[in-house]
Amino acid sequence: MKNIITAVGNEEINKQLKEEKNINIVFPDIQYKEGILEILEINSNIDYIILYEKICMQEELLELIKEIKNINEKINLIILLEEKNEELEKILILKGVSQIFYKNKTEEVSEFILKKEKEQQEMNLREEINLLKEIITKKDKKQKEETKIKKQYKKIKDKLNIKIINKLIKLKKIKKEKMQENKMISILGAGRSWEKYFYY
Repeated sequence: MKNIITAVGNEEINKQLKEEKNINIVFPDIQYKEGILEILEINSNIDYIILYEKICMQEELLELIKEIKNINEKINLIILLEEKNEELEKILILKGVSQIFYKNKTEEVSEFILKKEKEQQEMNLREEINLLKEIITKKDKKQKEETKIKKQYKKIKDKLNIKIINKLIKLKKIKKEKMQENKMISILGAGRSWEKYFYY
């Protein structure tokens, strides 16, 4: 939803724009330049201002554009010219005017705003998709790194376990060999048959 102020000296344009569902006309059409600045002082959260060149003299118009941009440089300014004036158009664009239309083609204004709104929504959607892709990629990378670390840890653990098992087998073997070396033979009893006892 775009917040719009019109200062075109024509309530019809204001009414036409009100009929569009994605456009919010925040105030009835303003008839004098000071009225625009008064509204912006109360609410600078405006997306578009549509100005008719005849609302004030050319020098005053350029000063008004400067003052609007000082309040909120992100505001899109659309100027309606009475007739084609290439020299004035160049000056207006240099001053930060987004689009120029002619007074006899006002229906193009709402089409332009709606097109810009659609483009903005598509751009926002692309940004959200790219952000989501980035998050998923980071998550995948993190999981791969964690898996790699786990595999390395398991490999080291397995190596240590094999070493410990081999050491235990070796110790058991050494113990068994020592026990066999300590074998004792004892011969007991006179006049009896010899009996051998082996102690391990």
